[in-house]
Amino acid sequence: MAANEVVTGDSLGVGIAMASGFENRAANSVSIRGGHAVEQLRKIRAGSTVFMSLGTNDAVGSVKGLEKGIDRIVQTAEASRLKLIWIGPPCVIKPWDKNAAELDGVLRQRLAGSGVTYVSMRDPSLCSSSLRGKDGVHFNMEGYRTMWSKTAAASGYQVASLNRDAQPQPQKKQRKDEAAAPAQTQQKEALRVRTTVTSASLLPLPLPAAEPSNKKRGSIAGEYFSFGFRWPDTMRSSGHYFPAD
Repeated sequence: MAANEVVTGDSLGVGIAMASGFENRAANSVSIRGGHAVEQLRKIRAGSTVFMSLGTNDAVGSVKGLEKGIDRIVQTAEASRLKLIWIGPPCVIKPWDKNAAELDGVLRQRLAGSGVTYVSMRDPSLCSSSLRGKDGVHFNMEGYRTMWSKTAAASGYQVASLNRDAQPQPQKKQRKDEAAAPAQTQQKEALRVRTTVTSASLLPLPLPAAEPSNKKRGSIAGEYFSFGFRWPDTMRSSGHYFPAD
């Protein structure tokens, strides 16, 4: 049976799914706490490869006491024979970025030797405002492509990006006087190249403005940051990915 690749986790995973072209099962407000991440994994076919973006929602508040939740997710993946690639929380342009950095360290330590591939997103390049949405948490499509490229490299997937303005070129007919052996060699070499093509025109629409509230807000600890997207109905993305040998 062919390998099955799925993206799960929080709303950052939605953007990663678009950049990768894999099946999307990520959703808003999913966190380590609670059972949503576990339920996502339980619905995936055994033997699949799962790219899970998870942890940013938890970093809005204290990240203490998350070890049991992390272990439960790992155990669920093992029980379903899933190859789990955990994509950690990137930097956020928010006061609680220190919590995201702390959680990255917790995940590194907790997942070491667990059989789960952990991909840290604490990369200064991802903090560039040119890759981010206005909320300082989400990314534009260039940012999600960067996240996916980093994830693919760390998990053994090869990604070859094509020029966004490139158009398919007609294949030249082989001349009769061309040697057959070199042509066969060129064909074999071409088959070894694993490429992925992602649409370069995918840009998120602006997030809706928050409704004014007269209520005074207290501590942000324990609150979930709602990662919502509105994408154009006309967008398209396509891709082909193959695990590296």
